[in-house]
Amino acid sequence: MSTAYNGEMKIDSAHIRQIESKVKAERAEVSALDSKLTENGAPYSKWKLRQAMSRLNEVETFLLPQALKAQTEYYAAKWLETAEYEIAAAVQTRQNVQKDSDNFGQDMAEIGG
Repeated sequence: MSTAYNGEMKIDSAHIRQIESKVKAERAEVSALDSKLTENGAPYSKWKLRQAMSRLNEVETFLLPQALKAQTEYYAAKWLETAEYEIAAAVQTRQNVQKDSDNFGQDMAEIGG
């Protein structure tokens, strides 16, 4: 296990790299699905994918930096736990949109108020 030092605190850099890898892979999945949907036919689904991408951005731009500058290992672990949660939520969102696309087609018309 490799560690990075933030002052006197050890951060598991393998865990950080694992999270970064998950974000990169999920970002590719979301982008691929988004490119298959039409804005006119599936605006809500595209919005949901933007929300998933926003969660991934938050992991990269806020949660990981917070973990790296946390003052205790406990707080670093909590930031990383939150990052994992946000990735899981983004994955779930994408999977739900994918399921709808598989069931109703990529040009599914969304009706609602």
